[in-house]
Amino acid sequence: MSCHEIFSHLRDTTSSIAVCAFLGIASVVLAIFTVFGNSLILHALRKCQTLQSPTKALFCSLAFSDLGVGIVVYPLSAVFCFAAVFNNIEVFCAIQYPYLIVAYCLGSVSFLTMTAISLDRYYAFTLRLRYRQVVTFKRVVFLLAACWIFGLIWPFSWLLSHTISKIVATTIIFCCTVITSISYIKITVGLHRHQRQIQEQQTIPAPQQHGGNHFSIGQYKKSLNTMILIFFLLIACYLPHCTVIAVSMVIGNNSSVMLAWIITAEFIYLNSLLNPLVYCWRMREIRREVLIAMPCFTS
Repeated sequence: MSCHEIFSHLRDTTSSIAVCAFLGIASVVLAIFTVFGNSLILHALRKCQTLQSPTKALFCSLAFSDLGVGIVVYPLSAVFCFAAVFNNIEVFCAIQYPYLIVAYCLGSVSFLTMTAISLDRYYAFTLRLRYRQVVTFKRVVFLLAACWIFGLIWPFSWLLSHTISKIVATTIIFCCTVITSISYIKITVGLHRHQRQIQEQQTIPAPQQHGGNHFSIGQYKKSLNTMILIFFLLIACYLPHCTVIAVSMVIGNNSSVMLAWIITAEFIYLNSLLNPLVYCWRMREIRREVLIAMPCFTS
């Protein structure tokens, strides 16, 4: 669909123009909070000494992609919406492709990083003593570099074919969701089996330590629950938009579908604000560093 058709759909009714105005204002406000929150998280990760380097690199990648949403995607979304409100089709068409490309780029990086985090948690549980030998900082950085390079390149397929772009996006979301879900399911089953063995033996105290201070079941379960929560939030934010895309491929595009498209896109960007809140809520070491960086709250 051309930008002229999208523009006409968004200006089809007074209510759609009002929704665009609301989304434009909300994008500006949420951009400020998203940049502020993820900047604090990156500062806290830099100061935090308790997280292992590979895990810290994964968290930093996710925080950087969320920060990019606040710095780039939200402002472009605001301009996109305000151009429709003020009937400026030149700006609307000029901003459409940069907006979609950057949004797809950061969205794919977030999904790939979440998949890498799930695999990191899986290897931490299955490898135990060998975890530090197998999951090294260099290997994680190499993997993250590949995720970012792929995320920067593939969205340009939108310029070649909208169909190809949708197929690639659907494939990425499906594969990442399946891999992440399987990893967390296997970990959860393994933890329950491990706890049953402890209860049967009645000889190993809980929480159990493997290899000295290297692996703590209690700390691992807390970290795992945090990452599962972040993953569920990611799925919850992306699911409405994916549903709209599926509906548009079946019934075609009209004013209602296009309006639903830009509304559900805002839910995706909202995930970049929710992640810092989860970090501060669930991770004590991150929360402590954030409070130190904000003297007005330390009292």
